[in-house]
Amino acid sequence: MPDALSRAELETAIDLANIPTLLMVLVQITGDLRWLEPPYRPTAARGLDENDSGGLPDAVQAEVRAAAVAAITAWQDGQALALPAPAPELLVHMLSVAMGEPVPDEYGPMIAAEVVGDGDTGDTGATCVLDPPPGFSALIIGAGLSGLCAAVRLGQAGVPYTMVERNPDVGGVWLENRYPAAGVDAASHLYSFSFAPADWPHYFATRQEVHDYLAGVASRFGRCSRTIGRGR
Repeated sequence: MPDALSRAELETAIDLANIPTLLMVLVQITGDLRWLEPPYRPTAARGLDENDSGGLPDAVQAEVRAAAVAAITAWQDGQALALPAPAPELLVHMLSVAMGEPVPDEYGPMIAAEVVGDGDTGDTGATCVLDPPPGFSALIIGAGLSGLCAAVRLGQAGVPYTMVERNPDVGGVWLENRYPAAGVDAASHLYSFSFAPADWPHYFATRQEVHDYLAGVASRFGRCSRTIGRGR
């Protein structure tokens, strides 16, 4: 568990938090599914809006924020999560409610893997170990975000692989793009792998910060860096 926030710090943070997200936090902490139903059910966002209010009236938003402060305070004080590992079916329903639109059932296992999380697991991790046929090997093209993720997960699953990369270092576009003020246009934490969480120094990370993170992942999960070869 991270260091506990003071009551004032928590209230300040919750006052700025996204309502649909807080509703899902309440469901997991309390196990109370009423937070998925009217009058708390959010409406869908419009365009690229982050939908922080969930389209809910001010009074309902205030109720959600107050309940979140109480629930998170209890969790910080040692109360166990009511739903530490929600079933995939429930997670699909929760995400559908949060987004205000249907989510396919097949997303359930993937969402579950992200919610439960496996932290910074080195070379072990929670991935199931597979038994590939003799001589089987995977080929990973590119050592950017997706390539590094594939390398780590294949390694954890016991699947031999070779990674080829045209550049002399990892990072993909975060190695190549060096224009002034290059950086992300979404929250930095979205660029963190579940198996390698990061404490980003800026809300919108710079190109250098993203590249340093990816290079650190390659180094920490040593097999990645050892299998990278220069492509044509």
